[in-house]
Amino acid sequence: MTPQGPALTTIDEPTRERLRAALTSTDLHLVHGFGDAEVPGEGETCTYAEIMLVLTGRLSEEPHPCVSEVIRVWTIRIQDAMPDDIRNSAAWREAAIGIAGSASTPEVDNARWGLVLDWMWNALGDEAVLAAIPGDGSRSAWNAMLTERAADPDALYPANLARAAGAANFAASHGVHAYVATVADAVISAGRAAAFGATPRAAAVHAYWTRRDPPGTLAALIALGVTP
Repeated sequence: MTPQGPALTTIDEPTRERLRAALTSTDLHLVHGFGDAEVPGEGETCTYAEIMLVLTGRLSEEPHPCVSEVIRVWTIRIQDAMPDDIRNSAAWREAAIGIAGSASTPEVDNARWGLVLDWMWNALGDEAVLAAIPGDGSRSAWNAMLTERAADPDALYPANLARAAGAANFAASHGVHAYVATVADAVISAGRAAAFGATPRAAAVHAYWTRRDPPGTLAALIALGVTP
């Protein structure tokens, strides 16, 4: 185990190489949930907990001074929802290396919030989600929500997804945790709604998450804090 030292706010090159070695190890399997790995690069754990194992010597999903809170909360929710092969893809693992060191200014995290919110609206307008909405008037309400990006959550179908989509209207006042978590939940709920379309469930969900491109989204969120 790596001994726990002082809190890091930036990542030096040796630490980044340890992160890279752990996250790209073929002996590591990134899983839904917390996991139980004890050695970096080995066993089963979630994306963020593996990063914390490298940084602190223990599995944790707690905030860290070197990690953007927007990215931390989004990563924890989304990595649990995406298919296993996307979570264990080279693209996701490579992008995840940059989670450590992603802490930045409030202005950068505001921009990240905006990117996550745009990502949510694109997910709610995904072709599979639209195909799963019944044609009894719900589709017109859904289209209005997507166009206006504001609506009465209780007037939309399905209720749980619409309620999550209402994050655009109220969640900013609840802070970064509620804001990003609720937006992430909207995307996850959209994926579940997509599974009820005509395409078989497994294929529909996998195609949906491929279009949502979690590795590319994570890389884009991290890049917003990188100085050219």
